[in-house]
Amino acid sequence: MVQHNFSPGGASERKQLLILAAGLALISAGLWWYGPGIGLAWLPAAIAVLALTGAIAHAEVRRNVYLLFAMAAFLIGACVSWLALRVAYMLAIAGFGSVLKAFGMDMLKKRFRDTKGRSSMFDDAPVSDKDSFRRQS
Repeated sequence: MVQHNFSPGGASERKQLLILAAGLALISAGLWWYGPGIGLAWLPAAIAVLALTGAIAHAEVRRNVYLLFAMAAFLIGACVSWLALRVAYMLAIAGFGSVLKAFGMDMLKKRFRDTKGRSSMFDDAPVSDKDSFRRQS
């Protein structure tokens, strides 16, 4: 997992808060334009105002706004990366294997149906005799 630096410095914190405020303002404007009336556009707008306030009054709020957003982003990233890993597995490995099995492709040649009465699904070893033993040694 990616390590997050919670102390990048004042200028970097202000820059990140300004980028966050601008991005959330764009999301809010898109929601307001797309959705009926104000709808859910007020939520990202309110968070954008909080981020902008943290960027402007950085010395007065003493990094509290930055740390709030940094911790939220860290937790969201941890949850999304966990979910993305599982979805990628399900689509790539399990999905591909299920499609192959549905079309009867058994790449490991396990033949489960043919071996129901036997103790092992693998072919039995050939009987050893003196000639085969001499060839091996």
